[in-house]
Amino acid sequence: MTRYSFLKVILPFLLIVLLWRAFPVEAEPALQTDLETNLDGYLTDHMARLKIPGAAVGIVQGDQVILLKGYGTADAGRTQPVTPQTPFYLASVSKSFTALGIMQLVEAGKLELDAPVREILPWFQVQGAGAETMTVRHLLHQTSGLSERGGYIRNLEPDGLTALETSIRNLADDRLHRVPGTDFEYSNTNFDVLGLIIETVSGQAYGEYVQEHIFTPLEMSHAYTTLDEARANGMASGFYPFFGYAVPSMRWMPYTLAVRPSAGLIASAEDMTHYVLAQLNGGRYQEAQILSAAGIETLHTPGVSLGNDVGYAMGWLTWSFEEAARAGESVPGAVSHIGTWTGFTSNVVLIPEKQIGIVLLLNSGDETRGSEYFRLGWDVALLALDQPPLAFAPSEDFVLRNGRWIGLGLILLLGVENFLFFQRKPGMALTFLFFFIDLALVAYLFFVLLPENNSTLPLTWAFAPDIAVLYGVILFFTAGLGTLRTGWRLWKLREAS
Repeated sequence: MTRYSFLKVILPFLLIVLLWRAFPVEAEPALQTDLETNLDGYLTDHMARLKIPGAAVGIVQGDQVILLKGYGTADAGRTQPVTPQTPFYLASVSKSFTALGIMQLVEAGKLELDAPVREILPWFQVQGAGAETMTVRHLLHQTSGLSERGGYIRNLEPDGLTALETSIRNLADDRLHRVPGTDFEYSNTNFDVLGLIIETVSGQAYGEYVQEHIFTPLEMSHAYTTLDEARANGMASGFYPFFGYAVPSMRWMPYTLAVRPSAGLIASAEDMTHYVLAQLNGGRYQEAQILSAAGIETLHTPGVSLGNDVGYAMGWLTWSFEEAARAGESVPGAVSHIGTWTGFTSNVVLIPEKQIGIVLLLNSGDETRGSEYFRLGWDVALLALDQPPLAFAPSEDFVLRNGRWIGLGLILLLGVENFLFFQRKPGMALTFLFFFIDLALVAYLFFVLLPENNSTLPLTWAFAPDIAVLYGVILFFTAGLGTLRTGWRLWKLREAS
């Protein structure tokens, strides 16, 4: 999932769940009882509304796959249909695979959850109080104190076979936000350190380990640990909403092995149903037992509370799925995770008490409507339970939903400001007023907007290029032309006097 800009590329899952509870929910029109018919109508309508080119869905119940289907198109030319075997980028759903690998090593007696990270990686360094107390469990529960923003910045690390270790070694210059074990902070870095621990303890490269110990026993034959291999085998092309128009994003999509354990795995919907079956059936898929039932339970048990019955387990969020409860029934718990990347959204929802699991993979994503994309997965889960999908207010505020157009409006105003300035040639007071307006906009961008969204200008350019264009034009008018304009006017005023 993987939030990189003014548009908040990664919307906090907790906020969405809390807002879902806060707004009134009303059922859509009554549906027929046929799951596939219901799903076809629902996804077709919402894919058209959100301009999603393609989707793949898998639904399991008990130990069986009950529905597996592709919708729309997968390639940049929009000619190849999506199938259940089409690989999609999983983004942050990759974290659950890394957590599974860690638990496999724990059950094999090669690792302990409460082992200090420095005991496993003696060279591991990060600044801040309590860094030496950071454990494997802290990393799994996102309570290590490592920063969210730093985890996103690492998405732009150079790629290469040694990218993961090099990136983690570079943490020596970073500082913890808090003492390990004291509070939750979502950070990709936590799971990338775990990926390096898997390499160190197992003696295998991360990709090799995942392939041998997870993909192969689960018969995930269209799952990949590198982007090049996935592309060579029919991976779906991602589409980014450039000023609202869906454009293929694969040519410039950021990718580095430095973040593969947290956000870099690729798999098809068919593959993911095998994975979900193992998660719902005590670690077992057909004849393969990839983890014990107790180990799966540990993975799904929250280690930190985020409030309102929402918790973070090990690569999974846990929450009370109130809308899935029928009259007179207890509220079932859900175990889920979302993944967002440039041009991709993935959503996995498990309802263990109902023995239902769903996978929804999309080759599109829009940060201005993130909650609507996540809602699709929840509604598919409700359809799988033979319940109607829900309509609820999006969690994004007006500014976020309309950020692109607000930015264009601001650019128009700045253009008018500069035109009037050179036409009217204002005096000293108005010259300084314009200067301070420009200065305020630059300060707001660098000291409020980007930090609040855990972003930087390079991250914005990589993950939200249309927003980066807006930022660039605004900086041209303010820090660039504004500074030259002010200097020119002061020189003219001085010359005249």
